[in-house]
Amino acid sequence: MPDETADQTTTPPAATPAKKAPPTPVNLPDFLSGDLAPLLTKELTAAGVSDLQLEVGAAQLTARWDNDDCRFTIYFDEGTLEGRKTLAYQRDNKGEILQMFMPPERGFNKPDSVSMVGLLVLKFSSTLSWIGAKVG
Repeated sequence: MPDETADQTTTPPAATPAKKAPPTPVNLPDFLSGDLAPLLTKELTAAGVSDLQLEVGAAQLTARWDNDDCRFTIYFDEGTLEGRKTLAYQRDNKGEILQMFMPPERGFNKPDSVSMVGLLVLKFSSTLSWIGAKVG
């Protein structure tokens, strides 16, 4: 009896799709000093801030202007770009306001410098303008 398996051709197994490498975590200090700070400087200056001073830490960025009368700090509470962020701000040394900034549970789980700066400029150049003419 002839060998029936000799006539059968074997097909190679289907190629397995290449596994995607996990995304490289963002180095937060590099992001703050290399991406966020320059863009924030550009946009706040374009909005009318003339004496902007930025301080960048390991997990925070502070902006000051109007002879230090206007100030905000973004704290990256978990030390990551994707984690919780808190915004602390004050004007004319009249007490500090704290609030969540771009909370992940509201869909801001992949923030970038453009969206962060856009929200900050909007916040500080709104109807109670911190940028430009001072509110009495």
